[in-house]
Amino acid sequence: THGITFMGTPHQGSSIKDWGSKLAKHLNVVRRVNRQKAKALETSSPILKTVEKDFEKLLLKPEYRDQIWIFTFYEGVAFTGVGFIVPKDYTQLKQYPSQSIHANHMDMTTFNNDADPGYVAVRAQLQ
Repeated sequence: THGITFMGTPHQGSSIKDWGSKLAKHLNVVRRVNRQKAKALETSSPILKTVEKDFEKLLLKPEYRDQIWIFTFYEGVAFTGVGFIVPKDYTQLKQYPSQSIHANHMDMTTFNNDADPGYVAVRAQLQ
């Protein structure tokens, strides 16, 4: 592995955890939803904090330090009436660079073609 690109990953949890928990509860009627996984994305989640610390420790090991390139993209367009699913501050890994993609959380990995600005931004980081 030479690098990792995160696309809207909630490293610090999601600010709309209450909305997500309510949605998961209602979706459970239609489709079985794992509420424990949804709880792990809450900003105060001990599971999320442990995963984050373990990831940071891994990257500081001599065999990985300065060997793995890390970059994060965050959503640049909010959902109407909801806001950002994972705001910029929640996607940040403090020691690594980041950039916005002009799309909402659901569309930030969908590109129309190789001239799409989002695709161009991701491709530029991967080269």
